[in-house]
Amino acid sequence: MSGILAVPIHGTEDEILELPKESLPDDPNEIMQILANELAPLKLWLELAVSYYQQRRMEQFSMVMETSTGEDGPFYQDYYKTDKEGRIALLNCLAAYNTQIAARSKNKQKKDQHFQIANEHYQNSDKIDTNMALTWVGKGLIFMAKMSMPQRNRVMGRSDQVTEHLTQAGSMFNNALECDATCIPALLGLAAVRFNNRQFTQALGLYKQVLELNAACPPEVRLGIAHCFAALKQPQKAKKAFQRVLSLAPDNVDALMGLAIIEMNTDPPDDVSVEDKDKAREQCVASALKLIERAYNASPDNKNNAMVLNHLANHFIMRNELDKAYTLAFLAYQNTEVKKMRAESCFHIARTHHMKGQFEQAHKYYEYATLYWPEYLLPQIGLGQTFMHQHKWSEAIACLDKVLKVHPASYEVRKMLGCVCARSGDLAKAKEHLKKITETEQEKRIDEEVWVELGILHEAESPAHALKLYHKAREAVKRRGGQVPAELLNNMAALYQRLAQPKAALQFYHKALAAYGLSPPNEAGEVAGLSGEQGETAMKSNAVTVLYNLGRLHEQLHHLAVAAALYRTILKDRPNYLDAYVRLGQMAEQRGAVREASGWYCEALSVQPHHADAWTLLARLHLQQGDLAQAQKRLDKVLSRTPGDAYA
Repeated sequence: MSGILAVPIHGTEDEILELPKESLPDDPNEIMQILANELAPLKLWLELAVSYYQQRRMEQFSMVMETSTGEDGPFYQDYYKTDKEGRIALLNCLAAYNTQIAARSKNKQKKDQHFQIANEHYQNSDKIDTNMALTWVGKGLIFMAKMSMPQRNRVMGRSDQVTEHLTQAGSMFNNALECDATCIPALLGLAAVRFNNRQFTQALGLYKQVLELNAACPPEVRLGIAHCFAALKQPQKAKKAFQRVLSLAPDNVDALMGLAIIEMNTDPPDDVSVEDKDKAREQCVASALKLIERAYNASPDNKNNAMVLNHLANHFIMRNELDKAYTLAFLAYQNTEVKKMRAESCFHIARTHHMKGQFEQAHKYYEYATLYWPEYLLPQIGLGQTFMHQHKWSEAIACLDKVLKVHPASYEVRKMLGCVCARSGDLAKAKEHLKKITETEQEKRIDEEVWVELGILHEAESPAHALKLYHKAREAVKRRGGQVPAELLNNMAALYQRLAQPKAALQFYHKALAAYGLSPPNEAGEVAGLSGEQGETAMKSNAVTVLYNLGRLHEQLHHLAVAAALYRTILKDRPNYLDAYVRLGQMAEQRGAVREASGWYCEALSVQPHHADAWTLLARLHLQQGDLAQAQKRLDKVLSRTPGDAYA
């Protein structure tokens, strides 16, 4: 009889009038007149209204509800005075409808108006009977719906308002359960409260209790179980629960998206090769994308579903299709009033700007995300990075600290925080964070950036320890099959040089040159590979630093011709490299070639007229020759610009 509206004929015992629900007329007045003439139970008026509602015929639904509860309708007739349940059911239906309108409305005034109407209907239900469980459930749902409303009270923070709404909703659902301990809507409402309060185990218990009461409950109940398992970090159980929902409702968007998220976050086994891990990740991402596309195409409404759009935006960000990602995220933002959803949309919009190098716009949208959802931590990481770009180290540290307090085992955040502390000058804190990574992570999982940062922090006070750390960085690069950066090899060579291990230093300088595509210098100091595009690129990068350091090492080894040739090679490509002029001048000075030394110092000054070292060295030459006036003149030039120059 589910497709039939069965109206008992008044005055008979078993005669009924059957009205097919699938062919209800556009004008419900005729059917309402039949219900009125036959003094049909109020539950039939409600059934008629709900039938129109289920067919999305809202105008007819409203007409039936307004007529049945209006002054001339059956609600106020003496015949129905004793039908408490029927009268309360009509009022509660109207209240629930107004709650739904309020929740969906984007206009704050309209939202408040419909919440007020809903409350009035529930108050009228209480006047009939205060012990109706579903009335309390309806009141609880109003508080749940208000969680997404904009902040009113500036004194009370948004998180405080959410907590207050959840507390009030929980009280309402508990009141309902006092009226009826088996009230399934109340149990589901309380489960939602527990879930939002991050009491996932208690929420799971309530969902299971509902299943025990009604094993044939709607698929959405099992959806709650799946989300609880996911929140409890039990992905396999969550996956089975989502799959069970889809077996009952193949187009359930939440289940499809839940499965997609699990697929996307599935880590490959540790005991497989890097190549196999990459393949496994690609397969998981492909599987997740199919689920998201299935959700997107399941219904025309889903093309404006903010959750689906946000996940698609995330997918296109991963594929570096940033314009598509931006469009989807912005559409998601426009199609939801849910603050957490909007926060995710802003986060994805920020990421697209961030990846394009538009740091100001990225910073703005990261901030929007944190305003919509203060507990959302991913935008805090983004904010930390944009603050780093602005060299606002203390602000960046504050953002990253918020994340680390909640996720103290986060490798990437702790690494980032260590690097920021180092840039801010708080070297002790930087060492503390980076050292903690080395103490808590397996060495094979630590990437080279951690070892390099630690090495830099230890270079000044403990070059030997810094060198050990650089070796670990080199091993980490090799372990993942990468090419060891020339900068790292140069740093290692420089430390070997400081530690008076010239043979090892020479070896690593040569490795650094090879990383730039250059050959070690021959006995005449000539470097092969400098001609051509590769050599030109190398000399525009830090290869010139390696050549200079190598020249200094050859000086220490008394290979002066090689050192001089290296300095000249540098100047040929980089005529503004002042230190090379200075070294050539000092080498000439050591040979007693005063005129040549003076020439090199003057060359340096022709490039940089205010170069303090060059003027000071020229002054020293004049002093050696007894020309005090010229020496004084040169030193005055230095002191006029840098009065505190101790050597001058």
